[in-house]
Amino acid sequence: MSEKEKSQEDNFTINKDENWIQVSVNPRIFMIPTIIQAVNDFSNRGYVCVDGDPSERIVVKIIPFEKDTDLEKLAYEFNTTLVTAFVHKDTIPR
Repeated sequence: MSEKEKSQEDNFTINKDENWIQVSVNPRIFMIPTIIQAVNDFSNRGYVCVDGDPSERIVVKIIPFEKDTDLEKLAYEFNTTLVTAFVHKDTIPR
């Protein structure tokens, strides 16, 4: 069985056995173009998949290219990239 960790205070799940993270993004805070910009900016760090319902929740799954990546740090770095994309786009919440 895979070892999964879900952060109760944060918006991500870590699967250490399968080496991936899943970040939940609230599309009422971050518009789709902002999410896509963050994914694009982050795509040099790993394989990225985006899924979800744009009216409720967007899920970004990241499988890092490097096997020994600190997954928790990667999740926080994606969140930082998301906020940076938000600020640079001057996007306002819906």
